[in-house]
Amino acid sequence: MSEQLPKHGQQTVPTGQDSTPPQVDFPPVRNGIDYLTSVVEHLSRTRPDPRDLKYAVLHLHAATEVLLKARL
Repeated sequence: MSEQLPKHGQQTVPTGQDSTPPQVDFPPVRNGIDYLTSVVEHLSRTRPDPRDLKYAVLHLHAATEVLLKARL
């Protein structure tokens, strides 16, 4: 049985019935797309502040690096 991970921005609440640790799986392409999603979120605000711009640039760099490495 395959357990589906929550989408970006969603959180799961432990039910207390399952004692197995959460599975962490971030394949490179999905991770790169998540970085790009973060870039769009930071830049889509009405008036991005300097912190938004900083994280947009950092996440764009990380997305580029991860996606180019995935091609290797």
